[in-house]
Amino acid sequence: MAKYELADSFHLMAGPSLNYFTELEEEKFKINVDFGASYDISEEFDVNAKYSLGTGDVAISGIFIGAGYKF
Repeated sequence: MAKYELADSFHLMAGPSLNYFTELEEEKFKINVDFGASYDISEEFDVNAKYSLGTGDVAISGIFIGAGYKF
């Protein structure tokens, strides 16, 4: 994902995500489009949220919230 810094600790993110789905009859590889934002709590810790927009015939979309540690 591409990351753009808006302020000192706030970033916007956008880009593709690669997904692999297994079904009983067929396995499918899909590309979703993701949009999100992150906030740096400190130099080591951040929190982020993103929305993944599903594409194609297996269109699974969702909101994801996470935390990160940089080392």
